[in-house]
Amino acid sequence: MASQPDKSCRPNAGMTLVELVVALSIGSILVSLVLFSWTFMARHTVLQKRKSMFYAQTELAASMVAGDVRRSSQVIAFDAGSITFVRTGGDTVTYRLRNDSLVKNDTALRFASDGARVVRFAVEREDAPSSVQTQTGADSSCNASLIITLGAVAASGIASEIRNRVKTRYLPDTLRSGIRWNY
Repeated sequence: MASQPDKSCRPNAGMTLVELVVALSIGSILVSLVLFSWTFMARHTVLQKRKSMFYAQTELAASMVAGDVRRSSQVIAFDAGSITFVRTGGDTVTYRLRNDSLVKNDTALRFASDGARVVRFAVEREDAPSSVQTQTGADSSCNASLIITLGAVAASGIASEIRNRVKTRYLPDTLRSGIRWNY
C-alpha cells in the first residue's frame, strides 16, 4: 500500500481571507503614512518659500529706501514716520507711511505678495552728532547715523522687519535755516 500525501500540508496553498485582509490593512496604512508625509512636506515647502519671498520683498523695499537716502545730496527733514531728501539731480523725494502703505511722493510702493501691508516705517537718529573741531575752533561738520526701519505683514500673518543704518555727515547750511545732510 502506498501512502497518500497529507492534504492538510500543502506548500503551494493560497492565502486565507484573514491573511489577505491583514496584508491589505497594513499596506493601506503604509501608503497613507507615505502620502500624509509627502503632503505635509509639500505644504511646508510652499509655506517656507512664501516666507522667504516675503522677507526678500521687505528687504528689497528697505534697501531701496536706504539706498535712495545714501545717494541723496541732502536731507531736508525726517521724523518718526517720514523722511524728505533731495536727490543729486535736484528732485525732492519723500517717503512716508500712509494707510498701511509705504508712499514715495504720493505713490504707494507695491509688494508682490497679495494683501501685504506696511505696519511700520521709522527714521531715527542712532547717535548724537560728534563734532569735528577745525583749527579755528568752529564746528565744521558732524557725523551721525540714521536707522531706517521697515516692518511689513503679509495677508497670511507672516511678519518681517528690516533695519538699515545709514551713515551721514552733515554741514550747517549758512545760506538757509536748517541742516544740509551729505551722504
